Amino acid sequence: MPEMTEGRAKAGSGTQSGAPSRASVRPATAPKIDRRILFTKGLIKEAFLELKKSSSLADIKVTDLCERAGIGRGTFYRHYRNMTEVLDEVLDDAFSQSSSLARHLVSREIRTAGACSGCDMPFCQFVRENKHYAGIFLDESLTRVVLDKMVESQKGVYLRAMQGICDLSEGELADLLYFQSSGCLSAVRRCINASPEEWARTQAAIDNFILGGLAASTRRL
Repeated sequence: MPEMTEGRAKAGSGTQSGAPSRASVRPATAPKIDRRILFTKGLIKEAFLELKKSSSLADIKVTDLCERAGIGRGTFYRHYRNMTEVLDEVLDDAFSQSSSLARHLVSREIRTAGACSGCDMPFCQFVRENKHYAGIFLDESLTRVVLDKMVESQKGVYLRAMQGICDLSEGELADLLYFQSSGCLSAVRRCINASPEEWARTQAAIDNFILGGLAASTRRL
């Protein structure tokens, strides 16, 4: 039997020599999200928020949380090492559902109509309308943790948005973000039970004050 010449397909391969196989060019499949894990973590976080309404972070015990969530201790430790990790993920959930300060304050829709089409709910409104988070956001012992997470979650978007309109340095903008975040959290704590009309007036006054200050340092406001 004559030898196969270079470039001829090898028997049974179905491809020419040197050509990539079908498997080598097949697009990677995105990993599937295990719905059971999401469900279990949801139970844990819901139980955590319920317990946090009446307990400090240090007083929440794994045994109590597991009993409320209807799971075993082993299940808890498969997902979290401690309550601090649960808190961290709960804060991630909250901030992923609220808009950044940059979008809230700079958006034309916010300034002219009091609403931002296409963006998430402003943080202050989110806290007022989702009071099951009150045990976290109203706990002054967690102020530093909440502010650090708030700034971390918004810093990238905030700097990109503000650098396009401001003459401030990155360090100055980072300080401004922390200042705004701290003020936002303080205002929410003070006005958490205010009427919608009273809160709207307070929010408008704060936004106008900050926008007035930004106008002195911006190119387009």
